[in-house]
Amino acid sequence: MSTRPIDRQLMTMTLVSLAIGPAALSLAGCGRSQSGNADPAVATIVSAIVVSQVASISVPAGTDFKPLAAAGSSALTVSDRAELRGAAPNTFAPSTSTGTSTSLYGSAVKVGSIRSLPAVTIGASSTVSGSVVSGSTITGAPAGTPVLPNQPLVASTFKWTVPFDTSTTVVTVNSGTRNLAPGSYGTVQVNGGTLVLNPGTYFVDNLILNSGTTLTLNNASAPIFLYVRTGLAFRTAMTGTAENLLLVYLGTTGTAIESPFRGTVVAPNASLRMGVGANPHTGAVFAKTIVIDPDVKLTQKTFARWDLIPFDVGVAPTLNCVAQLDATRFGAVFGYSNTTGTTVALGAGPHNFFSPGDADRGQPILFVPGTVPIASVQTFAAGASLSLKIGDRAVTASATSPACPADLRAALTQLYVDTPDSLAVRQAIADFVRHPRFAGWAAAVRAASGPQTTPFQSSLLDAMDLVIANGDLLADPGTLTAQQLARLPSFRTAVLANPAIQRLRVAGDALRGNSAATVCDAIKQINRTQPPRNFLPAQPDSLFAQTLALSRLAPLANLQGVVAGVARGTQSAALLGTSGLALAGLIPENELNRLQLEGPIPTGIIGGIIGAVVGGVVGGLTGGLPGLVVGAIFGGLTGGFSEDEIAKANHRCTGNEDCFSSQVCAAGFCTDISGGVHGEFLTGVSCQPGQAQCLSDSTCGVTQVCAHGCCTERTVILSQCPGNTCSSDAQCTGANTCQNGCCAGFCGVNGSTCNAFGASLCSIPDGTGSCAIGQVCRSGCCDVQEPR
Repeated sequence: MSTRPIDRQLMTMTLVSLAIGPAALSLAGCGRSQSGNADPAVATIVSAIVVSQVASISVPAGTDFKPLAAAGSSALTVSDRAELRGAAPNTFAPSTSTGTSTSLYGSAVKVGSIRSLPAVTIGASSTVSGSVVSGSTITGAPAGTPVLPNQPLVASTFKWTVPFDTSTTVVTVNSGTRNLAPGSYGTVQVNGGTLVLNPGTYFVDNLILNSGTTLTLNNASAPIFLYVRTGLAFRTAMTGTAENLLLVYLGTTGTAIESPFRGTVVAPNASLRMGVGANPHTGAVFAKTIVIDPDVKLTQKTFARWDLIPFDVGVAPTLNCVAQLDATRFGAVFGYSNTTGTTVALGAGPHNFFSPGDADRGQPILFVPGTVPIASVQTFAAGASLSLKIGDRAVTASATSPACPADLRAALTQLYVDTPDSLAVRQAIADFVRHPRFAGWAAAVRAASGPQTTPFQSSLLDAMDLVIANGDLLADPGTLTAQQLARLPSFRTAVLANPAIQRLRVAGDALRGNSAATVCDAIKQINRTQPPRNFLPAQPDSLFAQTLALSRLAPLANLQGVVAGVARGTQSAALLGTSGLALAGLIPENELNRLQLEGPIPTGIIGGIIGAVVGGVVGGLTGGLPGLVVGAIFGGLTGGFSEDEIAKANHRCTGNEDCFSSQVCAAGFCTDISGGVHGEFLTGVSCQPGQAQCLSDSTCGVTQVCAHGCCTERTVILSQCPGNTCSSDAQCTGANTCQNGCCAGFCGVNGSTCNAFGASLCSIPDGTGSCAIGQVCRSGCCDVQEPR
């Protein structure tokens, strides 16, 4: 790999001095001005020899460019019958565009998933293996392909500076074999014979490889970086390892790859045509405008040494301070500065990582513009250090780093030091996840949802299955065996790499752009939390009953108080140091819907799973209470499994035709869950012995009603509400309604109660008519409108 720009400039100045003699030495040394700056004459000479160029790759924000086969920053065309093949057999590779011109995919093409800021048009008889996502319209997608048009996509650019050494050295090969050493050259033209390149970095002003010639790359074990500044013609036959060639063409004149190519080509300023019909290419192409010719077969291979590229992503990590948490650990408060003026998405990996130890610690993967002083709080052992590197910049925390102020240290200690309460909650969640009925309910949700699930939902269910299978790892870390500790790294990696978790992390990171609103919302959510009361009787030892018991744990209430205290304190911004996934629990439901939570799986229950299980898991994995406690509380542990679902069901109906397509009419109210899945959730084994599953009252006996998907004797329901029996809504007070002979509201059979903000009761369904200006009716209570 080339040296850093400053080192290359110093080296070039030395070479200049040697070349032009004593006069240059006086210019470079004694001939300085009084200000201490280098003499302009030397600067002129150096600038004539070292010309900085910028290479870049543009993809939709949140997209990892490394697995792509093609990415156009202005336009992308995949012509008829062309194929973008995946690295694995019988798969197809993804492609993207961040331009303004419609992304065109011809007839009978075979490609992987498509993400495009502009509109997408796909020809007849095509195959798309994956989804099609566009910031505009989508036309011609094959039947059955998941399609997401009009999405809020933005571009993310990865760029790096190339200190281009110009040279007048001309290399011409007309016959025989020329072995060219890494270095700087003017024009390199091969008219006949063979050109051999070796591992290292080449700077070439014009590269002309004519037909009838051979390019041999000795790059089986080390990479070749080939930078071309002005002109490129590629018509040669080549041999070499595709994963170890990076060809960067920085010119503005359009060019073409006219013979089979093996490597990754980047052309940020020019149009690039991948030609030669049915002949194969192997690698990837990133260019301003890309045209894949008809019948071209491009097999995706990722350049193996992207880690050697010094990407300047416009984001610099910062170290706010460190705090000693206890005798063995310190807490480091990391932030960042984004000077690009736009949001930058950068997944955890070679260009966004912690070291030593786990590279992905739940740090931000989406960076909002401006300065965020508290973006990630991490712990490290006393006597050790911890570094965060973003792009080409890094900061390191150690015991000698600037100390945090006392109030911030106190806040971090409360959030990041385990206590008997935190260990009790951790163990309770581990037990909850490992209960066989939880796995049964999760399986029932997946089975009932079938092929209707969105990609987001499917990924989230995958994450839930992974957590269930590794529930024993959620217990007190001090109690884990050596075998369990050995499983932790792969479990952590798999959870954090899950696509749905990545989406939620991005959503949470976006909230850091307005810390005041985030902390305000955090306080509101904490205050809103209250002990739930079941809407209808919870079956003994059912998952529903276990959830209620978990939500009422005294240790959880104690931790809730700790978090609430931090939220209200002078260092409330410390909450922003939680993982993006925990912060995602603060997102209003309508925003979660924008994350593709629509579909057959109820949003409230998915929200509960996110908060109680996956949010808690990430909290445990990333070493602090925020993910564990904030994830469980803010994600809606109780809301997802009880009150939210009850509130949604408080829409009266006489038949299924009165409900939305994803709902059924049960017990006179619309519900989002089919009888079988809801019964599984309530009882763990469908319905109780002697009870039948149901979708409506009409399927039950004369003395029974359909309650939570199970035919239930009306007397059982009435026995749960002494003093609250009714025959009509008029006999109920407040927002309670008469449900199967019992006055009940969204807080249960004992009456509706609004939160600590003093909000008044309001009518259901939700609306604004019965609330004050600036409030909305949410789940039976007037509440302040969620910040957008």
